[in-house]
Parts: sequence; structure tokens; C-alpha cells
Amino acid sequence: MNHLHWLIPEKFSLDLYALKKSDLASIRLRAAPSTLSALQMGWRVTYGNNIVGTPSILLIGKIGANDMEVRQAIWMDQIYQAKGHARIILDYTDHHLGFDSPMSNFYELVIKIVDGCIVPSGSMANLLSKRFNGPINVIEDPLEISVTLPKEGSKKPVTLLWFGHSSNIDFLIHFLSTGFHTGDHIRLIALSNEAGLAHLANSNLMSNAKIELNLAVWSLESMVEAAKIADICIIPSDLSNPKKVGVSSNRLITALALGLPTAADNLLSYKEFDSYYCDLDGDSFRDLLNNPSSFRHIVTQAQIDLTHRFSMNKIEEDWKTFFMSLIS
Repeated sequence: MNHLHWLIPEKFSLDLYALKKSDLASIRLRAAPSTLSALQMGWRVTYGNNIVGTPSILLIGKIGANDMEVRQAIWMDQIYQAKGHARIILDYTDHHLGFDSPMSNFYELVIKIVDGCIVPSGSMANLLSKRFNGPINVIEDPLEISVTLPKEGSKKPVTLLWFGHSSNIDFLIHFLSTGFHTGDHIRLIALSNEAGLAHLANSNLMSNAKIELNLAVWSLESMVEAAKIADICIIPSDLSNPKKVGVSSNRLITALALGLPTAADNLLSYKEFDSYYCDLDGDSFRDLLNNPSSFRHIVTQAQIDLTHRFSMNKIEEDWKTFFMSLIS
């Protein structure tokens, strides 16, 4: 029997529920669908900080910055030992080889010994190919929600939805401070983890707009409920920030699946979808603020064109195809 072990910075019981409900997107969107695919193929699957047995395939997930020095030593020791009996694959979801971070040293070490890599976007594959000569496979992040048809009409003031990890909060704060005109009046629903919400609440935000701020802890359920109220989703970023180069398109695709006209900065991984959203830094954002429902047809087209590509079933099949390539 083929045995897959996911090296991830948490321990889980032997069911998919804990993986699917993890607060870490790298586990929820990567380890969970791939685990289901492997189980459906009749494989044994284990996961956690400690490698179980002698797996034939070792998948290395995002190591995480917490307790980094201790975890790096534990992981590298196990990875070296597994080299004798396992195909070692790195799931590379953030470009830590492109900027200095607490995790960069780990990736500098591990990239030298892995047999292949998986990335969530073509843009990340291009970046990684400059540092790694082995095989690189693109497996995108799946949608976690059902598609919701875009709503008709909107009320004043317009309601914006932002959702994301605390690492993205500064991009939101900067945009709120600079992205509006005097006299604009908006409501903003911001969904994040506790750290992100506290940072936003304590930011002493100054803006040209009158902003009614509503904060809540992110969950799939809270995001879906917030989207029912919102008129627009915004995804501000920083095109000059190396940490955002090569990120997956998941937040953009999720916003469109929620039925929301979306304004975003033009990240590399968003470029191929630029007909489905408007540039936060462009004139079309003003048009979107003034009349969100006029962009309804764009959201509908995006859902028609993209839903299958990012469906959970499709991504699970992509994992199965990849696994079959490892054992053929």
C-alpha cells in the first residue's frame, strides 16, 4: 500500500474534519483535498510534525514561523532520514526564497534535497523555476464555498467586504487611508483572525471617507453571511512587496464565487482574470462604488467561466493525477 505523509505544523486525528476546519489555509486548501484524494485511491495517509512509519511519499507543507528554530531542526532531521525510502515533494505556497523571512533558511535547505515541487499558481512556478531545476507541478487552491448568484441593486452607503489573514491587514489600512475621495461614505465589513482585527481596531485609521467599520472573526460561515450584506469585495495589496509575488488567486476567485463585484490590485496571479475584476487603482473603481449592480454581468460571467476550474472535485482530481505520476 502506498503511504503518504503530510509534514505539517499541527497534529490531527485520523479524519478529514480537522484538516478542513484548520485556521491555516495551507492545511485547509492543500492538505485536506489531497488527503481525500489519496484516501480515495486506497492509500494510507498520515500527517503532523512527526513522520509516521516509512512513507513512500513525503509531502512537505508550509512550516510556519511559530517555534521556527525548533521545528526546522526536527523537520530537516526527518526529511534527511526519509530521503532513503520516500519521494520528497515540497508544497511551495509562499515565495520565501525571494525575500528574507523567518522561514527562508528552511526553504534554502530543503529545496536542495526535494525530488519535486507543487505550487498554487503559474506565476509561482515561474518564480520557483529560477531556484529549482526539478519538476514543478501547478495545483490550484479549490473553492471552499458554493457559488452564490450576484445580487441585484445596492443601498447607500455602499457596503464593502474585506477578508484575509492578519498579514494582509496593513494593505487594507493603507488603502482605506488613501483610496477614497472626500465625501465618500462606506460601510466596511472586515473579517480576519483575532490578531488582524486587533491591529485594525488600534490603527488610528485616517481616511478621506466616512467609514462605518464592522469587525468579525473570519470563518467560512461568517464570510458567506457577510457576502449577503455586502455590495463589493476589495482585495488591496502591494505590487512592490515580494511577499505577495506568486500568491494564489484564491481570494479573488472566492470573492467572485460569493457573487460580489470585486476590486483588487493587479497581482501577478490575478492577471489572467483581469476581465473579471476592476483595478483598485483605476477609474473603474469609482464606477463600481457608484453603481455596484452595473458590474453584475461580469461576476456572472466569471462564475460561468471559472467555477469548474476551481471546484473541489476538479482540484481533488488534479491531486489524484499528480499522485499517479509519482507511482507510475
